[in-house]
Amino acid sequence: MDDPVPGLDITESLQVLDWLKAELVAAAGAVLRAGVAREPARLLETLAALQITVYALARRWGIPLERLDAEVARRLAAEALSGHYLEDRFGDLSAIRQHLERRGRPQETGQGSG
Repeated sequence: MDDPVPGLDITESLQVLDWLKAELVAAAGAVLRAGVAREPARLLETLAALQITVYALARRWGIPLERLDAEVARRLAAEALSGHYLEDRFGDLSAIRQHLERRGRPQETGQGSG
């Protein structure tokens, strides 16, 4: 067989996992640096990169992205009920949960019939 079956190269898979773990640490550091520098555009970029890395790691570890999202929603609900400081003081966890719920619904086009 001339071409190996995609996904069966164990060495490459391990190297990708190691690279993603390093990216996770680097992305977390970049978020912290952007926050200290108070650079909103850079902070947005680094937070997005961090989120992408988390999703890629989950996928590489065999966790379906839908399952990761469901676990995040479950944790948000549990933490909100347990009296988490961010929920009690600011309502952050409910806001995140509502965002995820809206994101999961089909977008309205604003073109109603009638």
